[in-house]
Amino acid sequence: MRRRTLRGPRGTRWLSYLPLLAVLWAAAAFAQGRPRAASAPGPAGPAAAPEVTAEPPPTETAFTLLGAPPGAEVSIDGRTVGTTPLPPRSPVSPGPHQLRVTRRGYSTYDQAFTAYKGRLVALELTMIPTHMLLRLRTGEVTAQVFVSDELRGETPIELTLLPGLHQVTVRGPNIQDESFTVTAVAGEQVERDIVVKLKPEERRKEQAARPKERRFYTRWWVWTLASIGAVGIATAIIVPTVLAQRSSCEKLGGEVCFPVELAAPALTSSLVVRF
Repeated sequence: MRRRTLRGPRGTRWLSYLPLLAVLWAAAAFAQGRPRAASAPGPAGPAAAPEVTAEPPPTETAFTLLGAPPGAEVSIDGRTVGTTPLPPRSPVSPGPHQLRVTRRGYSTYDQAFTAYKGRLVALELTMIPTHMLLRLRTGEVTAQVFVSDELRGETPIELTLLPGLHQVTVRGPNIQDESFTVTAVAGEQVERDIVVKLKPEERRKEQAARPKERRFYTRWWVWTLASIGAVGIATAIIVPTVLAQRSSCEKLGGEVCFPVELAAPALTSSLVVRF
């Protein structure tokens, strides 16, 4: 059996397709390199949720106080910055600082700390109550206040008392002494209004200095009106009574009236002649 050998142009016919294949490959490569056009949004399909970006951390350097009693004065490096409670983030410059917190009736807190740039420094402190605060008022009168015979000042005043029993006395030149006892408890705050009384001699002077007011019943016109009213009332009572007692003959204006009285068993009569 003989093998047929292709010769001439038929054996090289596939070579003629190489340029066409090269053109197709180039077109495909060009199409892949071009950006795709955005397709129009269709009616179906939910909208994409917006991306939530986390807020950057604050860059302010600040500090906060934890455990401070209300009403305490806060100072940093000898400068007063406020009274507790302070804002949660109180600004402070970066670097070392000296903190001081004071309040009457509590122990003083002193602490050194370092503030770092862009960070919040939390300072937890402990202030121990040592005294009781007692506020006294005496109204418009100014009086001296003594605690166990020790002069503490004049009203209105805020006293600091150690825990225990104390005798408090309020004195003045024109008022009576007022004394009371108080049991002090550390950390408590007590307010008290004291009603002061004038001394007897001062009270008499004050009453004598007041202008005397005449009472209404000491005025002349009151008694005049009362007399007229009494006369009117008497007239209204007496006149109807007298008229009611007149006989029928007198009411008719008769000159001679014969009052007749019936008596049992006999009938008696009397003659009355009026002129």
